[in-house]
Amino acid sequence: MQARFIIGISNKTNATILSYSATSPYLSANQSKYFVRTALDDASQVPAIASLIQYFNWRQVVLIYEDSDFGRGIIPYLVDALQDADADIPYRSIIPSVPTDDQIKVELNKLKTMQTRVFVIHMSSDIAARLFVLAHDAEMLADGYAWIVTDSVGNMFSTFDQNTVNSMQGVLGVRPYVPQSDKLLNFPARFLSRYRQQNLGAPDPANPNVFHLWAYDTAWAIATGLRKVGPLTLGFKTPSSQKSNNSNDLSMLGVSQDGPGLIDAI
Repeated sequence: MQARFIIGISNKTNATILSYSATSPYLSANQSKYFVRTALDDASQVPAIASLIQYFNWRQVVLIYEDSDFGRGIIPYLVDALQDADADIPYRSIIPSVPTDDQIKVELNKLKTMQTRVFVIHMSSDIAARLFVLAHDAEMLADGYAWIVTDSVGNMFSTFDQNTVNSMQGVLGVRPYVPQSDKLLNFPARFLSRYRQQNLGAPDPANPNVFHLWAYDTAWAIATGLRKVGPLTLGFKTPSSQKSNNSNDLSMLGVSQDGPGLIDAI
């Protein structure tokens, strides 16, 4: 929702928007020529999940997802891919975007009474961490159950505490593949060194994940684009025909005169 709002502003202002974290398939470059996604969208992982389910010959799968634009965005793609893999979806478990433990437990109890024991989970990592701790307590991580998580969880695995990690033993997940290179191998040490310089005395962060890599590449894309176009000197042109005393009036936003050149360079 936040990304969609910002994209709407870019349409009015010709301001370039780059995002390394907006992964919902609902967002696309068709909505704005000034929106550049520097991350994989969630739909890109669907073939891998479907192949995994087909490999194990699982015929029924329950989808568990967050009740938000982010959570729902992947579902149509998952449904189509699972149908192609000859897998039925007997139930969809929808978790509130700000759930209580009791709400999660209610859904887990429903799942426990069903015959289907294969679950695909797509939600923000903080909700998933709570769900798996509660599922483990409910003895739903035992033999006979299969849990598959999308990269929204897999990418953030290094940030989970030990209790959550212990609760997730046996869970399968997918993550984007980044080809090996010298720069990639050196990235964690460089990242940690820079972090320590800028955060004296702070505890070391978790190991960098793919979002750190995408953020790094996004910064390089901006820097390279600026180098190509040179200084942004044209500024914003404010509508002269409209007047408003309301500082929140979006119609009064200026239009970037440098925007077309910068987006082409990026």
